[in-house]
Amino acid sequence: MALIKHWHQPGLCSAISQRNLDDFLSIYFGLHFSGRKDSFNQYIPPIKEDSMLQFGLVSSADALLKEICDSITKDGDFGSFTSCVYDTAWVSMIHDNCQPPQRLFPECFQYILHMQSEDGSWQRGGSQIDSILCTLASLLALQQSLLLDTPAISKAIAFLTRALNEWEVEKCIHVGFEILVPAHLRMLEKVGIKFEFPGKQMLLALNQRKLAKFRPETLYQQSSTMHHSLEAFVDVIDFNKLSHLKSNGSMMGSPSSTAAYLINISGRDLEAEQYLEAVLARHKNKSAVPSAYPTTTFEVSWVLSTLLCADIQAKSLSQDRLQLLGDYLGEQLKSHSGLVGFAPKMLADADDTAKTILSLNLLGRATSAQVLLEHFSQKTGYLCTYIGERNPSFSANCNALCALLWLPDPSESQSQSIELVDHLCNVWLQRRPNDKWNLSSLYLDMLLCQALIRFLQLWDNHEIWGISPSLVNRSFLVLISCADKIRSIHTSGQSLEMEERAYLLITLKLILQLPIPDTVQEGLTEVVLAQRGYLESELKTPSEPARIWVEKISYGSPILARCYCIAALYRNDDKVPWKSEVLQRITSLGNKADDYPSSKLQLPRWKLDIAVLQGNTYIPELKEARGRIFPVRPDVKDQYLSYIPCTWIVPSHARGKNLDWGLLWDMMDISLSDFLIDEYMEIKIAGLDESELDSVESYLVKNLEQQTISSEVNKTSKQNQTVQMNGHAGITSSEVHEVREVLDKYIRSIHEHPDVVTASRRDKETLRGELLEFLLAHIAQIRDSKAFAQTPTTDLGRKIFGLKNQLYHSWVNTTAAKHTSCHLSFAFMACVLSSRHANGQECFPSARISYLARDVCQQLAVLSRMYNDWASVARDRAEDNLNSINFLEFGENSDNTARQELYSLAEWTRKCATDTLEALKNAMQEAKVNTAIIDGLTSFSETTILYAEMYVVKDLTSRAKASNGTQNDVKS
Repeated sequence: MALIKHWHQPGLCSAISQRNLDDFLSIYFGLHFSGRKDSFNQYIPPIKEDSMLQFGLVSSADALLKEICDSITKDGDFGSFTSCVYDTAWVSMIHDNCQPPQRLFPECFQYILHMQSEDGSWQRGGSQIDSILCTLASLLALQQSLLLDTPAISKAIAFLTRALNEWEVEKCIHVGFEILVPAHLRMLEKVGIKFEFPGKQMLLALNQRKLAKFRPETLYQQSSTMHHSLEAFVDVIDFNKLSHLKSNGSMMGSPSSTAAYLINISGRDLEAEQYLEAVLARHKNKSAVPSAYPTTTFEVSWVLSTLLCADIQAKSLSQDRLQLLGDYLGEQLKSHSGLVGFAPKMLADADDTAKTILSLNLLGRATSAQVLLEHFSQKTGYLCTYIGERNPSFSANCNALCALLWLPDPSESQSQSIELVDHLCNVWLQRRPNDKWNLSSLYLDMLLCQALIRFLQLWDNHEIWGISPSLVNRSFLVLISCADKIRSIHTSGQSLEMEERAYLLITLKLILQLPIPDTVQEGLTEVVLAQRGYLESELKTPSEPARIWVEKISYGSPILARCYCIAALYRNDDKVPWKSEVLQRITSLGNKADDYPSSKLQLPRWKLDIAVLQGNTYIPELKEARGRIFPVRPDVKDQYLSYIPCTWIVPSHARGKNLDWGLLWDMMDISLSDFLIDEYMEIKIAGLDESELDSVESYLVKNLEQQTISSEVNKTSKQNQTVQMNGHAGITSSEVHEVREVLDKYIRSIHEHPDVVTASRRDKETLRGELLEFLLAHIAQIRDSKAFAQTPTTDLGRKIFGLKNQLYHSWVNTTAAKHTSCHLSFAFMACVLSSRHANGQECFPSARISYLARDVCQQLAVLSRMYNDWASVARDRAEDNLNSINFLEFGENSDNTARQELYSLAEWTRKCATDTLEALKNAMQEAKVNTAIIDGLTSFSETTILYAEMYVVKDLTSRAKASNGTQNDVKS
């Protein structure tokens, strides 16, 4: 520790000898294995002199390269994956041909006996499927030893009974689980051990779908991904016909697949046995094997690309080692016709090929990606990892995109790059994807942000072009949303694996390269410093690398974990020289955070700025949608376009939630329609005479009250025209005809929304009814306003509305509430939630839940009208609009007194809405309603209340009839 003290003192660094420096780096930046369970320790002390820490990190990176180079030079291959119980169990089952048969690898069987947990399972700590598969394979190994009555067998069966009953089959993403689990169940059933569980039928259905086109003879002809999992085909294929498909003695680099081959051939295969002997000898734990070996190309390409993309300059590293590793990757690419797998002679895949191309180009070795695109591109726009793949990999497509963006001339493949960016952004925004190769969503965020920052840099430098403004905005939205996601993780104190924390830090460092507002920069920098401190602290404690990488079984790689930690802690102070394109785009997004009542939202300014920045990326798309149905008035500035996105995003930030971006866009879109139909009603339809108004009302009743919404709402334009004309025979007014056409497009835009079509029947019927009531409420409001205009003014200068002696309570809970569009938007969201999160079943599945939901909606609608009227007394008076304080109950008090009463009623209604929402959420939780539905309804409530608060701060809409005769935005 004395050396550390001196190291912290300025001026003493130069006095430290090279030997002391080497000792320091080897002790504090080295990788140390304990020899048990692949533990490793990378200790990085919190050195104050950042330049010294940076120097140490570069030296640590060089040591990492040396370790890989030494292994390749000595053994010709490399692999650092953690021990795998599953593969070790299969290797333990190999016997020789002696009588009685002897285990070829008894140390593996002893490892299995030693590694069983108290609860009867093997390999806990990974994912759910890991424990299941490892325990199935280990149970199979134990039963072969005629130990059926041992406690180990009984405990394993008991664990599997519990685990299989709890297993959520539909959520499993591991490679090949749908063929591996049924195979093990079948083999155990042959020896009298049978399991029944709720997800078994779904599992077997997936198995049949996976193997629908499978023919055993296909396995005898050429290598495929199935050769990595031959244990799934015991008693199905003839293993004696597979010997010619070995790669370096193995079956596609898989110890378990190779073991299944050796167990099921008629004789012995010394080459395959020698492969397994070599794996055991080279693995850190000499009595266990990893899930794959060798993994040279995979780990070399990942390490090189990660370090170089972290801006650790190649010139700072050993040129001899870079030369050796570059030569290795270049030779692999050349000898395999431009495509590589995870190791020499393995089946080629897009992921390893892309990382290899990226690494070589980062080393300055110009390498084309043409073969990658020709071999793996799909018609859908993305790349498959392996030919014949069922589901594409998000991470593999991110890596392919990076390979294209770092080509010597990125414009050569810019059409493919743009297509991939579009695909990846859409997938990320719609469903926050899982991936088949890594369990951490932070890994996907890191890869996508790396690609998007590079994409924007190339666009900014005019090295690629032809990018739509919409795609640029979505790229910014993903980047800012990733920052927000990390902010949420940091704020919540969510537990992270050490390697995940490294992903998080790398992602934040990338995002901080953007010219985002100073408040956001400062807030994210605070997160970086805190997370960096956590990572440095974690590196002091020896631990096994997290099993977050996915193969048949989850695994960890100490080499990759170490590499990502170095990349995360390394800091490059060079600023990205953004030019006009990106700067203008960021500036054009604007920042209206001051318009939101942040004191009530209880958000720090930088977090509010993130939310507003996210929201503003949607404004261009809303502007495009502006003229889709309703006529555009070129002389009017649509002020509400600037507020709609943020009002849906800001409340979610306030409670640390991030909703599905697809749902958010749908709600923004319906909110835009709410504003526009309100405007159209007050300006266009309000100008009709009474007979024309009757005609429009008749049209609405005919087409909405008497028509049932079915799943077949997509009618042809001819059918739609017939419905219109049949309902209004004899109407000849051109004004009415024009209005009917606009209203018809508006109604169909709601009914034909994909999520409305697939929603539950009751939710669709509710939406139909609310749409009719909303439109009829507008007509009623028009008639009330016309009557109100004829009402005499009192001595106080305020009109008292006394039509039919209607009470204020009745009006505000009927016409006024329906007029706000709250009920309509609520019913629309219920349809979307039904479709997306309830499998087309009812969004509100019981009488109690349904009643409370409608009650919340009603109270929200009433308080919206009250707050709106409170803020717009002067405007309504100038425009002769009916306002709440014009009702008799408010008497002939002054405007201020009447407004105080109205505000008090609004606050009371808000309290009722909040209390009812809590009761609704409790009821839905008790009924185990999908949390996404609960979050969606909570967001709806918070957005409605935010609008109300904003009305108090600022009237969102301007006068419909300005004093100079021009028409502006209307009251919403």
